Amino acid sequence: MNVKVQENLFSQEEISAGIQEISTSGSTQANQVSNITKSSLDTLQQAESMLNEMQELKRNFDKSTETALKGNTLLEQLFTNTDELRTFTNDLSVLFEALSNKIYETNTFSQSIIDVSQQTIY
Repeated sequence: MNVKVQENLFSQEEISAGIQEISTSGSTQANQVSNITKSSLDTLQQAESMLNEMQELKRNFDKSTETALKGNTLLEQLFTNTDELRTFTNDLSVLFEALSNKIYETNTFSQSIIDVSQQTIY
């Protein structure tokens, strides 16, 4: 019977050692799960921060696109206005040339009248 008691004690010690190993392993796994949970929360916070930054970048990009479109419209208006100004300046140049020719003709005609008047006086 002494042998049986010793065998039982040995078995109980082995069971106790196995339970101790399971307990230690469970504690290690709990620590690992805790670390994984903390890492997951950190990753979630970083992802939320990145999402907020991406949303801000999108808003800024949308504003930049709107500003570029307005600038493009203003540039097209500038080209149109510049072309109209060029046409107006060309038309004005033609009118001044015609006016200069008329003034020259009037001066020439006036000089002819003066010449004729002087001939009739003498």
